[in-house]
Amino acid sequence: MIKIQKINKMLTNKQISFWVNCLNDKDITRYSNQKFKRHTFSSQKNFFLIKIKSKNCLLYKIIYKNLFVGIIEISNIDFNHKKCELGFIVG
Repeated sequence: MIKIQKINKMLTNKQISFWVNCLNDKDITRYSNQKFKRHTFSSQKNFFLIKIKSKNCLLYKIIYKNLFVGIIEISNIDFNHKKCELGFIVG
């Protein structure tokens, strides 16, 4: 069963490490601009801190069989024009 959980606080170190491994995996990011960057634990911890505090961004964890497997990001939320951007990565 797949569950989606809103991220309101920092992920665990294990989850951040998994996320970094996904972002640095060329097969997972082959269709994403993330493939052009090298990600680190500290860069992703900072990413999550910024996104959690943001007023125009929502992050969700994708959970499969009680394991963290990816992220859904709703960003650049414009409440006036009722539009946003949607992104996701599943490892």
